[in-house]
Amino acid sequence: MFIYEHSFAENGKLLATSAVGPVEGGAGGGLIPWAVLTGYATQDEIGYSATMSEADVSDYSLSSHGLAVSAYDRVEISFAQLRFENKVGGVDIKQNVLGIKAKLYGDVVYDTWPQISLGIQHKTLLNPEIAQVLGASDEDGQDVYLSAAKVWLNGPLNRTVLVNTNIRYSKANQLGLLGYGTDANDDAELSLEFAAAVFLNRRLAIGMEYRQKPDNIDGLTEDDWQDFFVAYFPSKSVSLTLAYLQLGEIAGFKDQDGTYFSIQGSF
Repeated sequence: MFIYEHSFAENGKLLATSAVGPVEGGAGGGLIPWAVLTGYATQDEIGYSATMSEADVSDYSLSSHGLAVSAYDRVEISFAQLRFENKVGGVDIKQNVLGIKAKLYGDVVYDTWPQISLGIQHKTLLNPEIAQVLGASDEDGQDVYLSAAKVWLNGPLNRTVLVNTNIRYSKANQLGLLGYGTDANDDAELSLEFAAAVFLNRRLAIGMEYRQKPDNIDGLTEDDWQDFFVAYFPSKSVSLTLAYLQLGEIAGFKDQDGTYFSIQGSF
């Protein structure tokens, strides 16, 4: 990724510094945003990305289509539409996610300290009937997160290593797909998110993500999520991600394990 700096730093940032596209839009992994910004724009440039992803687990599928723009290596604006379906029928939920992320401090590669970013996601359900039936107190809401990311060019075994940590403030039920909060539990809470990746060479990375989640709806356990991924960057224009998901219980259906695939174009 970053070790081959001379040949891959031309015309913008280094290869893979835009990360890939999380389901909620912007730049990050598959399950969580990272502190980096989408695209390869430097301080006097604008970058763009488009992402399509599909998650398929035991009883559900989740598709996401997103667009994002970053300006002057300082701010990112993103939009994603999610579609969440139950394979046996009866559940077909659409959600829009509008995000903004601002880089507050640092550079993920060149500074000693991590790059720090602050993000807000505004989520709106297009068909909130299921959330209402389950007792959600709101059909839309906001997530706020503080994100820190650092790359070590010469990490363990002489590999490039990336670590990202988020603190999220939210009361979303299953990413907000089942609304926000309940009458019995309507307080937002802090949760932790973590990602780590090791680059096997300049184009190929393996890693994992972990996302702690609120558990607001009585009788419907909401487990934390994790994935194990492989990401491939054939060029600055394209990235491909394949992951194994472990999502636990979702809306009464247990052991939701499966696969995730994402393709992103960056400009």
